[in-house]
Amino acid sequence: MMDQREIKEKVNKGWLRANLVLQALGRPAEYLGQALEIVIDNLSKNKDVIILHKKIHEPEKVPESKEVFMTFSEIEIIVKDFSKLIGIVFDYMPASVEIVEPANISFKLDDANAIINDLAARLHQYDSLLKQMRMQVDILAKKFKEIEGKKK
Repeated sequence: MMDQREIKEKVNKGWLRANLVLQALGRPAEYLGQALEIVIDNLSKNKDVIILHKKIHEPEKVPESKEVFMTFSEIEIIVKDFSKLIGIVFDYMPASVEIVEPANISFKLDDANAIINDLAARLHQYDSLLKQMRMQVDILAKKFKEIEGKKK
């Protein structure tokens, strides 16, 4: 665990201090905490991320469901730079991200362009995957109708 002085030194060198909320939904309830532990462990293996604090809450039953549970974790991190934080958002899909420090963030133009282009590339990847899945669903729906038609 880092002390406040060490954290301040990192922030002064350009690192960001942030709070993340990660959620897990599913069943059985006892697996949700384990799943979040695995996710947090994977995050901690990133050399550009230091986990300062984590708390995993007990799973609760989702209202109006029979067997589905939800839990979440609160994680305080410091991360090397804004670009790495955006990578975490894409890779781990937190429900919430709050940058705590520094109070002001500035970018060199080249860094801002790199961040924006990385963001655009990732969005294009996700869009491409979504389109592929839609085509596959359409193909499966057509095949299902063909099979259904042959049965009648």
